[in-house]
Amino acid sequence: MIRPEGTKVVVIPDQTEEITKGGIYVPDTVRENQQQAVTRGTLYALGPLADVYFSDDEDGIEKHKAKPGDRVMYVKYAGANLKRREGNKYVEYRILQDQDIVCFYTDEESDMPDTRKPMVK
Repeated sequence: MIRPEGTKVVVIPDQTEEITKGGIYVPDTVRENQQQAVTRGTLYALGPLADVYFSDDEDGIEKHKAKPGDRVMYVKYAGANLKRREGNKYVEYRILQDQDIVCFYTDEESDMPDTRKPMVK
């Protein structure tokens, strides 16, 4: 498990598609470049000092601390990438500052298709 320190958070970025909706194959090199631009993902872990909250109501008064499994959007090129081998496959992580989290959302609110389901711990 990755344990971020201080105000850092770890996000698992959404994966880019191998084939576009129109049926065109996207090569690995292009997909890796696109992955750098992905701004959506699943929160994996938070550091002990991470200050990440979201609001459930429209007034922004009722605040809740973020937890692993929450869907987030983050600053486009923020943080560092980490690729770890887990079993037979590699999993990519993005290590960010807590302030790089821009917003929270649920998949129902998103107009973009999601290739990953939220991770539940």
